[in-house]
Amino acid sequence: MKIFFVRHGQTTANLTKVYSGQHDFLLTDLGKEQAASIRPYMESIPFDKVFSSDLTRVVQTQQLALPDAEVALRSPLIREIDAGSITGTPIGSAVTVNEDGEKDYTPYGGEKYAALLVAAALEAAQQALEDRAPAAMYLNTVTTEALSFV
Repeated sequence: MKIFFVRHGQTTANLTKVYSGQHDFLLTDLGKEQAASIRPYMESIPFDKVFSSDLTRVVQTQQLALPDAEVALRSPLIREIDAGSITGTPIGSAVTVNEDGEKDYTPYGGEKYAALLVAAALEAAQQALEDRAPAAMYLNTVTTEALSFV
């Protein structure tokens, strides 16, 4: 089995350097170009399953990169980490690392990095292991890190 991970294109949050969390920031024109630019490569692979976060930036990326794909799963469990009340604020404007050195947005009503990793890995592993054929997963940065060890 092969799993291909694809990160969403540039978003308005990336451009303005704010915490995106689970807010539905959209792709910029560059982000759309980035997603469309990988289409020839993605279409050259016979994917049996496609998985995607349900956030618009990820759905847009998937639809531009692999428009004819049937998506087997769109799930909030493979979303970006929830940054809580600091979503939309400038990156670096809040302390987001706990005493153990891990990303932790719980003081702001968000999630701990470790909890997201576990949820994302379990969801993806359960879905991906049903088949042993290639699967494409359109994800967010943190989720991609989480699944790289699955």
